[in-house]
Amino acid sequence: MITGAAIVVLYHPDAQVLDNIKSYLHWAEALFAIDNSEIQNTAFASSVRTLGPKLQYVWLGKNIGFAAALNQGMDMAHAGGYYWVLTMDQDSRFPKGGIEELAASEVLTDYCTVGICAPLQLTMGIAYDRTRYYERLLTVMTSGNLLNTEAYRKVGRFRDDFFIDMVDHEYCLRLNNHGYSVIRNNHAFLHHSLGMQERTWMGAVTTHHSPVRRYYQTRNRLQLIREWWKQFPAFSIDQLLVLCKEALKILCFEREKAAKLKNMAKGAMAFLRGQTGAISGQGSMTNPVRILLVVFEPRFSGQGRAVCDIVENAGNGFRFDLICQKSNSGLRERLQGRVDSVLAVPISKTLNFSLWKAWRWAKPLRSGCMHLHGFEGLVWGSALSALLRLPLIHTPHTIDMKNQALFRLFRMAWKILAQRVRMTVLVSNTDRQTLISRGICTARNCLTIYLGVRKPDTKGDCLRVVPPIPRIIHVGQLSYQKAPELLVKAANRLREKKFKFQIEFIGNGPLRGALESDVNTMGLENHITFSGHVTNVHEKLTTATVEVITSRWEGLPFSLVDAMRYGVPVIASRVNGVLDLVEDRVSGYLFKSGDLDGLVANLEEVLQNPEKAAKIGRAGRDRIQGLFDMEDMAENHRKLYRSIACSTEA
Repeated sequence: MITGAAIVVLYHPDAQVLDNIKSYLHWAEALFAIDNSEIQNTAFASSVRTLGPKLQYVWLGKNIGFAAALNQGMDMAHAGGYYWVLTMDQDSRFPKGGIEELAASEVLTDYCTVGICAPLQLTMGIAYDRTRYYERLLTVMTSGNLLNTEAYRKVGRFRDDFFIDMVDHEYCLRLNNHGYSVIRNNHAFLHHSLGMQERTWMGAVTTHHSPVRRYYQTRNRLQLIREWWKQFPAFSIDQLLVLCKEALKILCFEREKAAKLKNMAKGAMAFLRGQTGAISGQGSMTNPVRILLVVFEPRFSGQGRAVCDIVENAGNGFRFDLICQKSNSGLRERLQGRVDSVLAVPISKTLNFSLWKAWRWAKPLRSGCMHLHGFEGLVWGSALSALLRLPLIHTPHTIDMKNQALFRLFRMAWKILAQRVRMTVLVSNTDRQTLISRGICTARNCLTIYLGVRKPDTKGDCLRVVPPIPRIIHVGQLSYQKAPELLVKAANRLREKKFKFQIEFIGNGPLRGALESDVNTMGLENHITFSGHVTNVHEKLTTATVEVITSRWEGLPFSLVDAMRYGVPVIASRVNGVLDLVEDRVSGYLFKSGDLDGLVANLEEVLQNPEKAAKIGRAGRDRIQGLFDMEDMAENHRKLYRSIACSTEA
């Protein structure tokens, strides 16, 4: 069995990609993971580096194209002196024993004539003959192939002017033209996902590739036909038929018919003009990109803070317009002078007359894309983006809601409306995996961008002060979602057990009156205070013994991130994005949402053992080091906006 190096080209990878890599990592002497994503998934990058020293992860910071990324990996393999290189897509994985079967292929001993040894890809629509152990083919797809590096040196590099699509077929044709053979081992299997494959009721297999991919497929396929029709006439005729079949399948079975057929026509025109490389405008843009922000939240809170951070740190290359709730005066005041124009209307969970008003107001703006913030505004926002014909970016911030009956309807609607969303941005990896598992999003059209927070001033307010009486703080809206009443009940239990403590609720909300009444009824006035909205939260964190988060659901709360930044121990309910950061008894304390006994037990542990709690607080600070950098958050949004606006232009 031969050994060698492996290359995997990544694009917005998720946790599933790690499992795919593990299916062949044990075989490779070295693995080069080339990340083509414009926005780095920092959690994935941290996880992939734990797979061992023979894996080298390279994030390019921009999408240079599949071919160029492959060439970069091949350069690294050539520098290492490897004779055979395994090329992989991120969506491909070998079953148990698959890579060993491929590497043991007898044809690999013929190093002078075999250019590629490929596995049998278990993909819809792929024909094969199991009675033949080895089968010589004209072309194969890239993933799972063992490439002869000497043949690569002789026939030349992958054509990076193709950018993506048909790169593998073009390389195989050159191999054949130089006398090298392309062999498939029909007993070495590879699980591979080609687009979003679906078998229609008529038996046809559709891939549901994006409109931009249809541009490249058409342009590059026609280019191959023109260059190779004399040497390979049968291949050229077959590719013409494939082009016609794909157009017919789009027309009959696929979504976004108009956009895909239009891009196929643009690809054909680009071929006639001799245009190659990335779509014009896919690089940096000289003119400012105009972004239409739509924010659902009725009062200024975490969503608004995230939006303000994006606007304030995006830089000069962007201009923003804002549509927000009439009731959210705090957001309008914070962004005054930072956005070009503002429209305040009653945004609903369904459709209302304000949608027409928003369309008439936004139509002349000529925005590049629309960024919707808020889970419950998806129906309204999707309708507006459709009326404006704008690509939609959606940041839900949280993926749950109070009314469970309505939530079930929203989940059904979300699966349908998600097809209109170009990219779903989650603030936690836990929520991202949940959406993928629910079938609402795919790994390719959702990504995680962590919140941005400013680093503490290590010369001043970062210095922790130990208060004479333990201080417990709760930062957040006093609303049903945050479940602050649970902490009031816990306070009553602690008083009964003769603990000394002070609790401060920071923030306002609809439940404040009821909570103050409960505090008076229980006689807890000497233990609990309500500060309302304050501007010096960071100062209060320096004197806090512990912060408590009792939420029923969360995205990834700013209050949690802020507390951990300052080394404050946190006690949090085991929900959503909290799990991205808090490991029980390691970087914080967890309890089941709504579990009063669990909350009280954690509070008692912190109050009885403050040294251990302080140690856990420091571990929490180390845990989030580098994850919530403000500039990283801003740069990720800048790249996302540019990529969406440019692909729309194309």
